[in-house]
Amino acid sequence: MIPFPGTPFYTELQEKGLLKEGAPHYPGLTREEMETMVRKAYRKFYVGLPFFTQLLRHPREMFFSRFWAYYNALKFMLWKKYIR
Repeated sequence: MIPFPGTPFYTELQEKGLLKEGAPHYPGLTREEMETMVRKAYRKFYVGLPFFTQLLRHPREMFFSRFWAYYNALKFMLWKKYIR
């Protein structure tokens, strides 16, 4: 999850002191471990059958309107070092 300012998740992380430069910072978890977990979550979501089923049922809403978001997620899922 991404903690956007003004959301309950952001406020909770802020109160617990788990935000560092606006990004979540969990003690005992390295940046590499966090990136690995995020990459696995992306793969599980975007490569799963429920996602493809929705994509086939609603191609315009599920794919064409979100093309660039999927493109960026795909880059992050496939490459070890993701540089923007």
